[in-house]
Amino acid sequence: MHNTIRRHTITLAAGFLACCAIGVPAEPLAWLYNVQVPVASQTDAERQRATRHAFVEVLGRVTGSAQVPMTSAIAAALAAPARYTRRYQFTSTTPETGLPQPNGNALLFDVGFDPGAVLALLRDAQLPIWGANRPTVLVWLAVRGGGRNAIVAAGEANTVEGWAAALRKRARQRGVALALPLMDLRDLETSTAAVWGFFWEHLEAASRRYGADLILVGRATLGHDGWWTDWELSQLARFDSPTFAAGDEPPTAGSGLNMRYHHQAGTLQEAARAAVDEVADALAVRFAVRGDSARGFQVTVYGAQTVNGYATLLDHLGAQEYIERVDVLAATPRTLDMRLHTRSDAAQLAELLAQDDRLAVTSAIDRMELTWQDRE
Repeated sequence: MHNTIRRHTITLAAGFLACCAIGVPAEPLAWLYNVQVPVASQTDAERQRATRHAFVEVLGRVTGSAQVPMTSAIAAALAAPARYTRRYQFTSTTPETGLPQPNGNALLFDVGFDPGAVLALLRDAQLPIWGANRPTVLVWLAVRGGGRNAIVAAGEANTVEGWAAALRKRARQRGVALALPLMDLRDLETSTAAVWGFFWEHLEAASRRYGADLILVGRATLGHDGWWTDWELSQLARFDSPTFAAGDEPPTAGSGLNMRYHHQAGTLQEAARAAVDEVADALAVRFAVRGDSARGFQVTVYGAQTVNGYATLLDHLGAQEYIERVDVLAATPRTLDMRLHTRSDAAQLAELLAQDDRLAVTSAIDRMELTWQDRE
């Protein structure tokens, strides 16, 4: 049976304040609203088909959903996707490297969508929104098959059974910031056995040079019936917490991003797709805002003590996808009292704010307090 989850265990943190203390940092994905689609020609019909295909992919990335619900608003948007585009071109270069594709002659339709228009559509359709600030997932994968044992490394497109290319392709489709180790002289101290045995202490030490937020460790075995894979996902700073089996409540905005899962798949592409989908689904559950309507949360912000700092803070908060409106309630020489309107709950809002390298959540009891990192 292919693409079957044999066992799925999720580790949850104890509470909301704990999540703020170990909040996962994140960086904006520059390519989130840009998609490349293979095309057969540069005709209008092919361009329109490719635009629809790319739009579906962007909607999936931003909602965090592998299958975007076909609401009336989404159906209308897919009937005229060009209204949501900013630019397009035909090219033959790959998005990851900027170099020509390996086959040399393949034509790609490269299209960029308007973030504001896409977000407005999703809010109107009351669908989840997963912001562009996303944690980086570093993958350590040991592969056994075809007479070789090896760790999948960055830059590998055709070696180790093509795992690097397959993982990158699916991660880009789902909007996951995925990285692979270089396996240079420093990484050669990390053996295939360390990855195969899930020796976390060694792998965490080897991972710190990459600045990743999460580590995904896997082992893949090629058998007569396809690929068997085992995976563990963890935050770089691991912690102890209760364990819940499949069928229990999914991770929420107070929970740890620690997971174990297993798959069997007939092809490498199916195995890579299943591995990435598990991670994407867990991240979207935790970080995508999904309430039916926005509500206001009062916050006090310290650190915006100049006119420029005040204006920059307002612009910065207004640019966050999970914040729909910012109201200034009061200002003093030291503080700003604001109401942030969002579809998230209080716990998720605190964690989303804690991901921001320009904001520090200093208190989350009764009224949230933030410190603005003014860079004037």
